[in-house]
Parts: sequence; C-alpha cells; structure tokens
Amino acid sequence: MSFVLALFMIIITTNALLFEDFLVIPFSVFFFFNFLVAPFLLWKNRFEPAKWFFAITPIVEVIVISLVNGAGGGDKFYLMTTGMIPIMIFRKKWIGLIFFQISIGGFLLLSWLQANLSPLIVVDKNILLCYEYNNYLVICFIIYLFTRYFKNDTERIEQELVFKNALITEKHKEITDSINYAERIQKSFMASHEILDENLKNYFLYFNPKEAVSGDFYWATSVKTATTNRNKDVFILAVADSTGHGVPGAIMSILNITCLENAVKDGQTSPAEILNHTRKNIIERLKKDGSEEAGKDGMDVSLLVFDLENNILHFALANNPLWLFRPDAANKFELIEFAPDKMPVGRHDNQHKPFTHQKLNIRKGDILFLFTDGFPDQFGGPNGKKFKYAQLKKLLSESLNLESSALKNKVQRTFESWKGDLEQTDDVCLMGIWI
Repeated sequence: MSFVLALFMIIITTNALLFEDFLVIPFSVFFFFNFLVAPFLLWKNRFEPAKWFFAITPIVEVIVISLVNGAGGGDKFYLMTTGMIPIMIFRKKWIGLIFFQISIGGFLLLSWLQANLSPLIVVDKNILLCYEYNNYLVICFIIYLFTRYFKNDTERIEQELVFKNALITEKHKEITDSINYAERIQKSFMASHEILDENLKNYFLYFNPKEAVSGDFYWATSVKTATTNRNKDVFILAVADSTGHGVPGAIMSILNITCLENAVKDGQTSPAEILNHTRKNIIERLKKDGSEEAGKDGMDVSLLVFDLENNILHFALANNPLWLFRPDAANKFELIEFAPDKMPVGRHDNQHKPFTHQKLNIRKGDILFLFTDGFPDQFGGPNGKKFKYAQLKKLLSESLNLESSALKNKVQRTFESWKGDLEQTDDVCLMGIWI
C-alpha cells in the first residue's frame, strides 16, 4: 500500500510537470519520500513505528493537498478511505476506529474550509480533473484491499472457529471418557448389589448424582465380631455425603470409603469407633497438603451396624439423621427420629469429641430411612423453594403401604416433578430398609 501511494505521488508529479504546475511538485515529492518511510521501518523490523507512521501520513497528506488545491481535485474524498487503513494494520481495533473517526472529522472540516476559504494554489481545471481521476483510482484500490482484508480476516476467523470447535470436541470427548472411567472406578468402591441383596431382605436405593460422579455414596461390608456367632457376620452399612460433588466430591468419597474400610480392617466394629478412627485418618491424610483448609473436608454419614442375630441395630450419626417408622398394633406407623452428632467426619471444632454410639432393638415391620441432604435441599415446586425435610417426612409416611420398588418409583417421580426445569442442586441418595 505504501508503494502504491508512493506511485500515486509519482503520477501527481508527472502530471504537474506535464501541465507545468510546478507549485504542486514540492508537496508530491515530499510525500513520495514519506510513503517510503513505512517500508523502510518494516525492513528494519520496526513494526509498531511503521504502523503509526503509515496511519498518520495519508491523513496529513490529504489535508495539506486539499487545502493547497481546493475542492476541485476531490482529495478530501480520499479521507473516507484513509480511515480504513489503520483498521487493517492495528491489531487493537479501537485504535483503527479512532483514526477512522479522525478521518471522517477531517473530511467534514475540509468540506467546511473549502467552502469558506480560497485554495492556496490556483490549479488548472484539467490538472484538477486528472488529480480527481487518480484519487478515485487510489480510493478504489484501498476499498479493494479493505474488502480483501475483511474477507481474509473472516476466512481466518472461520478457520480458527473450526479448529477451536474440533479441539473443544476432542477435549470434551477426553473429559467425558475420563469422567466415565472415574464413574466406573467410584462404583467399584461402593456397595455392590450382591452384598446388599445378601444382607437386606427388602430395601430400595434411590441414588441420583448431580453429575456422572458423585460426592454421595453408599458403602457396606460384613465382618465377624466378638458379640456374634463365629459363623455369623454383622452387616455394616453407610450412606454418606462427602464434601463437594462432581469430580472433587467423587475423589473425596473414595478417600472416605478407603478410611472406613481401614477402620474396619483395624478391628473397629462399633459404629462410633469406626467414625472416630475414620475421622482421625481423614484429617491425617488431608493435612499433608499444608494449607489452612487442610483436613476440613470429610463427610456427613449415617453408619449402621446390623446384628440381625440378636435383632439389634448399632449406629452412629454425623450430621445425618436416621428415621424409623414403627408400626403399632393397628398397623399405624410412628416416626422415631434419631438425632445426629452435630459434627462431620473430618476436621471440626469438636473433632476431639467422640461420636455417640446409639443402639436400637429392631423388630419385624420396622422401616428405616437413611439419606443425604440432596433431596430436601432441592429447589423446585411452583415457587422455586426447597423441598425440605418436613415434606420428605410426609412423602415417606404416606407411602409406607407401598412395595419397596413402588416407593422408590414414587420418590423418583416426586423428585423429578419437584425439580422441574431447574438445575439439580446436589447429589441425592436415599435408602429405605424393611426389617
């Protein structure tokens, strides 16, 4: 573009010589060399000075020549296109837009000055006509370059978008594959249906993670204790809500399950002692990162130990309640709520306080419910409010005559209906057990 404008100055100089318009020659020669400065700076790898010099020079050149020649040469119209040049050469588009506004302002100013002031040099009409044609040719050339620039820029953006979309698709697949693999790993740590079916006569499990992987989990194991027959195991069951959800929650859940398993392997069978041992282990493991928040993660959990041989349920509760629906002689159910310890299994102000060991004589017809806070904390309904525990009690108490599978379906339908189009707030885990 610099060379084209320099060539334009040569044409103007040639026309001035042909028409003996010698007063124009100093201006055209001066701007000829000015237009060569930018290529020289580019040759010296001085890109930024070249841009600024080339952006400013055409505007100054047009203003000067327009004041010298007057309106006849059509030089002022060149300002309509000089403002396009900075848009093309500056990466920061706002700089180009400022120059464009300056060019438009210069055009309006020149129009007023040419209407009210006489030109500095009286130029022959034939010379002005020649200048006008030359100006229009250059203007058309700049418009062509401007069009090509935006076409190329558009194609470049489209190619970048295609590349970025392909990259996003690839990354999404990688992330999805990783999460699916993580889901399989997490499920391998949870209680299998085999161990649940083997130890629980009648139950249902409604497990609905917010994402593919979950901070909520259910875990179970069987172990012999000194209080039971050597040939009979006690059944240990946990429903828990780990800190966080999604991938962080899933990682935390695996750590929590590992710590629970280690507690049992170390000989702990009392639910309170299992939680005490697990809490200590979690804090020790998490404090290794050295941060102030280390060890504050953990879980809220309902941990049950079934001694079915003696019809005794031992349990410990950390921020998670346990609900027992017990039928009377008229087969009407009474709700008995067992309050939890108001502390998590993890770092806490009361972390040195042991968990409470609770015991319950269970009998045929009892129905136990273990759950995390995902269901009652779900927003929805006609007013977008939380479901809350009171409504969950009502839902369960009105459905105790249903079979376990039917009750699970009702629970699921109720949750989905309540949530509606709103985002799921948290992981959901709810378990019902018929004794």
